[in-house]
Amino acid sequence: MRLLAITVLFHPDQDAFLNIGRYLSDVDCLIIWDNTPSKDRQYDIISSLQNIYKEKDIAKIQIMGTGRNEGLSFAYNRAVKYAQDNGYTHLMTMDQDSQWEDFKKFKTFAEKYWQKNGLAILGPEIQIGTTVKSNVNHLPIKKNVRTVINSGAIIPIQIFEKIGLYSERFFVYAVDNEICYRCNRANIQVAYILYSGYLIQKFGNPSKFIFRKKEYECKNYSPASLFGIVRNMTLLSRVYPEESLDIIQYVKDICIKHWIKVIIIGEKKKFSKIIAILLGYIIGLTTHKSTDSKYSKA
Repeated sequence: MRLLAITVLFHPDQDAFLNIGRYLSDVDCLIIWDNTPSKDRQYDIISSLQNIYKEKDIAKIQIMGTGRNEGLSFAYNRAVKYAQDNGYTHLMTMDQDSQWEDFKKFKTFAEKYWQKNGLAILGPEIQIGTTVKSNVNHLPIKKNVRTVINSGAIIPIQIFEKIGLYSERFFVYAVDNEICYRCNRANIQVAYILYSGYLIQKFGNPSKFIFRKKEYECKNYSPASLFGIVRNMTLLSRVYPEESLDIIQYVKDICIKHWIKVIIIGEKKKFSKIIAILLGYIIGLTTHKSTDSKYSKA
């Protein structure tokens, strides 16, 4: 396996550069794609890397970007093309704030899995939180699922040759769901690997508060993020009707009922966030029913 990784930066803090070190030594090449608009950058990637890593590690890093925020799917598609042009066999997509724990163990088991079972998108066990826990001493096992999240997922390049690249209609949110649903249709397995390394992941900018003696967690997504999540997930329920029951249940129960309740009780910008959720739902129901991408073969 020749593994290419890509991490997409957007207004990164120092931790984003430190997180790279949790997997850099075990990939063959890393693309750092900078989505922060040029006019807003207050950091230098090369200097940030030189303060942390040795020259031999920095040598395997390629820095790319257009000076604009192109979203995730655009960046991922450029990484796939780079992999195809340079002989890499697998792509791992990473969020800037994700922390790998024992990536080498995950990679080793993944390679054995592909050798035995063929093509599959494989993702790690996800821990929600900010602190590293001791890994459980169990034999690695897999769990078949409908989707895995972008961060930490490894995809054989052959899969893209079978089903097409990422749909660029999905700018950030639901990019992972969409390509996994396409794999499901093509009978390509999607699986989490459990007890064999894991990823510490943060969704939104979470905070907790107490209301009437009950604890709630706020995701503190921006209005734009809430709009994107709800619109894209609602659209996916129409593009992939075989997945619609689970998607619509998530949109209605979590995005609309739960998030609006928590926003009203404990978040700022209440009105704009609630409008964003409702508008995302309406547009997701009424927009053109397609992945609308020259790359997608769905």
